[in-house]
Amino acid sequence: MSVGVSCVSEGGKGDVNFHTISKSKLQKLLAKYIMDNPPQDTALIKVNTGLERVSRQIAITNKLLQAIDPILIPYRKKDKWGFCTPDKKIVIECVYDEVKPFNEGIAVVKVNNSSTGYGYINEAGYLITSRLFEEAYSFKENIALIKLNSKYGFIDRNGEEIIQCKYDGARNFSEGLALVKLNDKTGFIDKDGIEIIPTIFYKSVQDFSDGLAFVRLTDNIDEYNSIVPTSIRKHFYMGANFFVDKNNSIVLPKLPEKNLGYIFWLSFSEGLAAVKGSSFIDTNGKYMSFETQRAKNAKYLNEVYPKLGFINKDGKEVIPVIYEWAGPFSEGLACVEKKINNDKYNITTRFGFINKNGEEIIPFEYGYEGIFSEGLAAIVMPNPWGKRFWGYIDKSNNEIIPFQFNMALPFSNGIAKVEVQNGPSIKNNKWGYIDKRGTEYWEN
Repeated sequence: MSVGVSCVSEGGKGDVNFHTISKSKLQKLLAKYIMDNPPQDTALIKVNTGLERVSRQIAITNKLLQAIDPILIPYRKKDKWGFCTPDKKIVIECVYDEVKPFNEGIAVVKVNNSSTGYGYINEAGYLITSRLFEEAYSFKENIALIKLNSKYGFIDRNGEEIIQCKYDGARNFSEGLALVKLNDKTGFIDKDGIEIIPTIFYKSVQDFSDGLAFVRLTDNIDEYNSIVPTSIRKHFYMGANFFVDKNNSIVLPKLPEKNLGYIFWLSFSEGLAAVKGSSFIDTNGKYMSFETQRAKNAKYLNEVYPKLGFINKDGKEVIPVIYEWAGPFSEGLACVEKKINNDKYNITTRFGFINKNGEEIIPFEYGYEGIFSEGLAAIVMPNPWGKRFWGYIDKSNNEIIPFQFNMALPFSNGIAKVEVQNGPSIKNNKWGYIDKRGTEYWEN
């Protein structure tokens, strides 16, 4: 194991490297550094409330303890789950029916197969909640979403219900706000449970990202005259959809006359949002302006097919609307789909990745969409049998983990969840976790 220690001291920045440390060697090295660094030398370390100045010995100790603290990985033994270290040493026994990875030091576990069997454990394996829930989600921003008595609410790290379980639907907090649903209308609340964007307007909403949220009104937008100006409403034919900020102010489209026809597709990510474009193609391959297709009857509208591209927060089209499908930007790349010719498997579209200049970075040769996370993307390699096999590639299009999984999810904190075949029937498939070396953390 290699450990790098870096801290900011009164005398400047000091960096120390340790290689292949055993616990006994760690104690000796730590003692030596304490002797070499006098008590008056101080450093800054991160704490929950920000930065705190401590002696440099404590700062070094803090860094070393962080470096050797084992990452706990979900581990499956047949149908039971627990947690292990990266070298597969079981730390929390495999006694649970289901687990989710640790996040912010707490993990979701299912302790029985009943409808109210979800709880939370800490890294020592102890339950932090006295109650069990119908649904439980990972902690995010020190708050977790739970479902109790068929309603959704939120708990804190002590397991206390801090936002009442009263919502018909909800999502975890993102950028300080959580999406909630009441009576088939959605809005946003803050961490005190105060409605920042009331749950009275929107039919469908996406989480806040880059400071904005994508929202869509019902198809009958006349009932929202008070919040949707006529100058904006007249440019939508499938129900109003636009972006709002955290003050519930319409941010896009800013200038409707310059954004004719954009049907917003995804929330902003890394400064760009995917949109369905201002030009459409009919079944004869003829392109039309948005205003032209708007004037056609309903039957004709069913025949037009909008393409996708990307706009920035000024509403400017920065990547042309030429793609069949588009995903969000992540780590500088977005997965898009386009039509291809002469495919050897008789498939008419393929997926690849572009950068923010619209340049093709990874060729259009894959069979399903993916997203980069921690330098790798889960993606599908087509084959002549129509079977989807998932694997992982890097940003240079190198195969890092072979295409062997029935399903593969993005990496998070160094691990990813994958579905593997475990018999002749899809009903026998099992889920498990891998690391970036492809190490399998399960036993069948």
